[in-house]
Amino acid sequence: MKMSSIAFMLASFALASAQPETLPLCSSPEADAKHSDFGQEGLCIGPQARNQRRRAQTTSPIEPPAEDDFTFVVNSGLGLDTSCTYRAGSPLVFTVKISRFFGDIPTLLDAGLISDTAALTLPAWDVDYAQGEQDEVSINGNKLSPYLTGENEVWKLNTYYVPLSMLNFPSDPGAGGTVVPANNVISVNIDIGNDGWCVAIDWAAIQLRQAPRPVVLFHGLLSDGDVWKSHSTTSVSPHDATADLGNYSSIQSNADLIAARVAAAQARFGVREVDIVAHSKGGLDARHYAETATDVVDLIQIAAPNAGTPLADFGQLVSIAALSVSNTVVINYFASKAAVQLTTDYMTTYNSIHGLNGDVSYTVMAGDYDTGCASTDLFCRTLDRLLLAVSGSPGDTIVPKWSAHNLVGTSKLVFSSVGSDESAKHRPLIESAQVFDQIQGSVATGLGTSLSATDPDCQITRVLAGSVAQSATFTASLDLDGTTEAYIVLSFPSGMLGFTLTSPDDTVIDPTYATNNPTVAGYESSVFYDGNIAVYNLRNPAVGSWTVQVTGDAVVGAQTVFVVNAFLFQPDIKLEAWLATPSVLVGTPLVYLAKPTDSGSPITSATAKATVALPDGTLTTVTLLDNGVYPDTVANDGVYTGSLINTSQSGNYRAAVSVEKAGSPSFTREAFVLGTAATSTVSSSIRGENPRDTDGDTLYNFLDINFYITAEVTGNFLLMATLTDSAGNEQTVSQPVNIANVATPVTVTFDGRTIYDNGVNGPYMLSSVRLAVESEFVLAVVADLVDVYSTAAYNYNQFQRNPLRLVGGTTNPVDNNANSLYDLLNINLVVESDIVGAYQWSATLRDEYDKELDFDYGSVTLAKGSNTLGLSFAGIKIGNNFVDGPYFVSDFILFGSSSSVPSLVIGSKAYTTDALLWTQFERTLSPPSKSPTSRPTKPTLAPSAKPTLAPSAKPTLAPSAKPTASPTKKPTLAPSAKPTLAPSAKPTSAKPTAIPTAKPTGAPTKAPTKIPTRSPTSAPSDFPSSYPSLMPSSQPSVVVQTIRTPGSISTNKEFCSFSDAERQAFTEAALASIEEFACTGSETCAASLTSSCGQDLTAQRELSSSRQLQASNNWQVEYVVVDTFTCEKASCSSPSDVAKVNAIVEMITTNMNDSMSSGQFKETFAVKIIQSAALNSNLVECLMVWGTVGAAETDVGGTGTGRTGVFYPDWEHNSGTCLQDGNQPAYMELSTSWLSSSLEDCCSRFYPGWNFNKCMNPSGSGLWYVSHANGKCVTDCDEANGGTCGGFANLLSNNLYSNPRSCCEAELFYRYLEFCEADSLLSECYEGTGLFYRGDNGGKEVCARDCDPASGDNTCGGIVEDAYIVLYETAEECCTAEYNWINVDLCAARTTQTSFGKYWPDKVNSKCLKDSEMPSGQLDVEVYDSLEECCASGIFWLSKAKCFAASGVASEELGSSKFYVDWMNQYCVQDCEGAAPCGGLAQAWDPLYNSASDCCARLPGRTAQNCVYK
Repeated sequence: MKMSSIAFMLASFALASAQPETLPLCSSPEADAKHSDFGQEGLCIGPQARNQRRRAQTTSPIEPPAEDDFTFVVNSGLGLDTSCTYRAGSPLVFTVKISRFFGDIPTLLDAGLISDTAALTLPAWDVDYAQGEQDEVSINGNKLSPYLTGENEVWKLNTYYVPLSMLNFPSDPGAGGTVVPANNVISVNIDIGNDGWCVAIDWAAIQLRQAPRPVVLFHGLLSDGDVWKSHSTTSVSPHDATADLGNYSSIQSNADLIAARVAAAQARFGVREVDIVAHSKGGLDARHYAETATDVVDLIQIAAPNAGTPLADFGQLVSIAALSVSNTVVINYFASKAAVQLTTDYMTTYNSIHGLNGDVSYTVMAGDYDTGCASTDLFCRTLDRLLLAVSGSPGDTIVPKWSAHNLVGTSKLVFSSVGSDESAKHRPLIESAQVFDQIQGSVATGLGTSLSATDPDCQITRVLAGSVAQSATFTASLDLDGTTEAYIVLSFPSGMLGFTLTSPDDTVIDPTYATNNPTVAGYESSVFYDGNIAVYNLRNPAVGSWTVQVTGDAVVGAQTVFVVNAFLFQPDIKLEAWLATPSVLVGTPLVYLAKPTDSGSPITSATAKATVALPDGTLTTVTLLDNGVYPDTVANDGVYTGSLINTSQSGNYRAAVSVEKAGSPSFTREAFVLGTAATSTVSSSIRGENPRDTDGDTLYNFLDINFYITAEVTGNFLLMATLTDSAGNEQTVSQPVNIANVATPVTVTFDGRTIYDNGVNGPYMLSSVRLAVESEFVLAVVADLVDVYSTAAYNYNQFQRNPLRLVGGTTNPVDNNANSLYDLLNINLVVESDIVGAYQWSATLRDEYDKELDFDYGSVTLAKGSNTLGLSFAGIKIGNNFVDGPYFVSDFILFGSSSSVPSLVIGSKAYTTDALLWTQFERTLSPPSKSPTSRPTKPTLAPSAKPTLAPSAKPTLAPSAKPTASPTKKPTLAPSAKPTLAPSAKPTSAKPTAIPTAKPTGAPTKAPTKIPTRSPTSAPSDFPSSYPSLMPSSQPSVVVQTIRTPGSISTNKEFCSFSDAERQAFTEAALASIEEFACTGSETCAASLTSSCGQDLTAQRELSSSRQLQASNNWQVEYVVVDTFTCEKASCSSPSDVAKVNAIVEMITTNMNDSMSSGQFKETFAVKIIQSAALNSNLVECLMVWGTVGAAETDVGGTGTGRTGVFYPDWEHNSGTCLQDGNQPAYMELSTSWLSSSLEDCCSRFYPGWNFNKCMNPSGSGLWYVSHANGKCVTDCDEANGGTCGGFANLLSNNLYSNPRSCCEAELFYRYLEFCEADSLLSECYEGTGLFYRGDNGGKEVCARDCDPASGDNTCGGIVEDAYIVLYETAEECCTAEYNWINVDLCAARTTQTSFGKYWPDKVNSKCLKDSEMPSGQLDVEVYDSLEECCASGIFWLSKAKCFAASGVASEELGSSKFYVDWMNQYCVQDCEGAAPCGGLAQAWDPLYNSASDCCARLPGRTAQNCVYK
């Protein structure tokens, strides 16, 4: 099944792992209720748990894990809680019910979404494993390995890792159904090798380590469940995408719908918890539900407006303006309850009384869409640019990033797109596979941060509302003040309206004008939600009054209501509006305030008002004044204030606050403000605190703080309270409360364990108490108190914790014999205890693959406080395991000797050791010859050291009733399970014996009669006649014996992807090669293909259908070689006939195997490819071929194979498989237990474990698996076949791959992939990659090339085998990364052994040398591009000329002719060679002077006449 990446995300983001837990104390009656008489225990471990365990019949001190969505437990019933049971009471049988539908298990496994094994855990008592007790565990008929382990009279936790294919899982009951649990039957066969040991089992648990949790998906506004359909149909994990939350429903009502949908998913999939993915407002609905839910693990919001959206604010202005014209709304969405809840004011209040659920993981994906338009192209995506300007950028055109990421405690992701890639826009976000890929693989930007609203980029002018009839025209004016960019918008519900603008200079702007002048105006019209919108985008619009004309081109009904307004982008004039108190009691005035500014300065003498839509939809107007008269506080300060007196209605008061002023320029501005009037206020007082110990262990489970709260009007309220410690740790609880019009006691309960875990002493501050009224129509905070109450000065140790706590440990390896190898791995665990007492403990040591290395147990007396528990494990068991640490103390149990003492159970990784190496420990086994993978596959659950070729599946079902009077002195070691149906040729009496022999013939007839003869011959011949007839038979045999020998081959060429003609030619060449070798020496032999590239080429398969199906798609070509001869006897059973069959089979098998292993087959195949006109001869380059020859089948007389349709185990010929030829022994006919309807069933019953693969594929599957011993991948086929065959794979421990490259990549990732592939294919063509790597890995001082030095290329350092060696494309890249102390160019030249023409300073001889002429022996020497640079920087103590001369190069100039001081002779000399006044070339340190007089000034006492050298 192919999965889309979105479907994969739905599965993998929901991927969950079962985590080991330290079991906490019982602390409530609810916890007690989890322990039932049916054995399904909860998480308690305190004194109460002792009683609960007794009721649940728990007999061990090891409590079972709590059942959850990954863990399934049985704790009582037959086979459990018995006394120590001996073999006579065997087997112990009990059933674990898996009650969860996980999805299609094979598909989940293929996708890597579910763990390939489940842990079966069961505590066993008194297993004397070291003394030889062998207790065999099986599940659903599959035997597990090893046997139970333990010690005498010790409880030990045993863990098996069971392949999911061995488990039974429930099926999907479908939508509306309830899952039916699947039974998994566990059987313990006691002491199978002896009869002197006993065992008891307490409980059993099956736990999956990871699996995708069911996902429930919810849509946003104006959408439905179909939005997810294209994604969910390909999802392999359980999911429900059918919810319909309605177009305009409120957050609160949708949360109720979500609760019902989650409950349905829980019943259908059999889970306690789900994940939720929700889009847009659906994210708010889901957040509301998850806040108090106990069944949500992950909430993934996509484009959720957690702080509202300014676009909703604008929608309310449109809605209010339309109400002034008609009760008809312009766009339904704008007037809905949902739209009000999406405003920034509403969400500000909502966020103040709603928090996040600490048990839920929140992830929020925000969109960041960039139109990608040039600033001068106004016609480019005009609507998108408007929406980004209004809602905020960065954003998805509807929800700004700051709103989605507004919440603290969420993982924050951003998905971006530009231009025509609209996947980051609001709706396309849930249609993009890339979005879900990023959610799946991204790392959160931070849990502790939140984003606040940014200053708006746009200001809204006056919103004009009107209506127009068909063909009528509406005209109005709209003032635009100074701005660089403006958007003028027409909103209407339906039909078609014309929309034209006229500028103050009388320029008429319509869609045609905008099309022709895209740098001046842009235009776009579109459906917007459930309405219509048209937009003009103007660059540098003229200041003044613009005329707006709306025409009824196609009016639906009598009139169409519309709204027009302008958005000004970053203007100087801005309006801020707010309420003095957003939430008031009914009857209390709402006070509106407006503050217009111009470049930040207050604007006075303006006109301001608030147009308020009351809860019933009617409009009223409030005048706002700046006169200093109440409610205004200061006159002429630019803040305009007014009161709405009539607040008698309970609900939301939506207001459009507007300010305007005439002048130069004239301007208008509008802003949305939301207020609420509630029917009740409250008053409160503190009653005090009450710490509570609910389980009698003297530790406080809870801290209660008690109030009296009085409501003016009785009703339901939402209470949120926060307790804060001195370190700033907060614990917030939220709960609904009913408060009456009298002092009502209310208790807020804080968790004691959380207080303990924070580790901070009191007093603790009740830092916040908030009470709110919330419904679909009203959201109002009626009390908001801070620093309400301080508790007593508690010590955090007074609060609830586990009475036993594993808090750390140390790793202490010990070398007893001073040979530098550790004999013991001692581990000291630090355990804190609150209860003094005697305890017992046990633990296993495991490696990183969960393989058990050793087991230790003991007893200890724990004091109150910190204690050290010493564990000791044998070092030799670690050394012989060949796996590096760290190692893990697992299956750790610490339990008291009486029911009054608590216990501690940690199933996995209780302690992690230091990262020790296995080579540091004693060992007796030889390490593997190659470096083992750091992640090998898990070992087989039931390996046989040397599997028998013919095991007996069951003991005899009908032993002789009476022993023989003359028993053989050497009884057979393998008696027949059934008496022979063909009794002895010499019976002891005239009648057949009633009691058949207990020792039937070792070679019974292959075709016994169904009914034994009643009168057998009294003296049959023991041997064939020594005197055969001298005359040949007059009727010689004409029966033809047909021998069919199957085989398979594959190549490293992907010919199955060739064209039909090429594929046909390739298979013809393969068939011709097969026939040439297989039929050598036989004129009656012929070969034919049975399948090619998985396609059946025969009308009737020559091999059993089950085998063919196993091989299909694995081998490229499957064939059958058929040879015939005429039998000597009609039965074809004479010695001569048998010998002839064996000779034919041996000839075919030997010829094919020898030709494969010697390479002759490949060479012949290559010649035939070259000879084919349809194939490219290049195919033979590095051609590799491998194959197998299967078990032959015979057909006597040409009447078919005589198959009965049933399979039986072929123990007679030791073929290691099941046959379907109708020749099953007669005793198998007597009982259906020997016969199977399918090959798979027969193989699983009689050839389990690593024999299973060979049974299903007698010639091998042709797939590849890893051979760690050889450090490469090998083919699943008989190793005797040679070539790439590595023996038959063990399906329990070997993963199979379709080609060696895939195998190498997954299993041998420490080998270099190309080398591993070539090595696995035995290819002699691989010559390395030719790339470069660090040279000291190849014996070089610089980088070396990945190639074979034997090729004659001196740059080669050897072919890279291991992946840890980094390869680089160029020598320069290698040198830069690996030899940064060497000049890159020098290093690259040495690497490639090319000429290097730069200079290096020979400081010993004070000269510069050209590297190409005299290479430097020091690689870290500085090099220079020119001789001049080398002399100036490298031989700086010489002048340029002297350096040049020393370097053997004539200087371009013989000195500067300037003067310098010859201090030795006290003269000024000239910088030149030759006669005086030249004094030779100056040194680099000699100052030079332009004139002799300047130089002589440096020699006081000398005149110019006697200063200069002459």
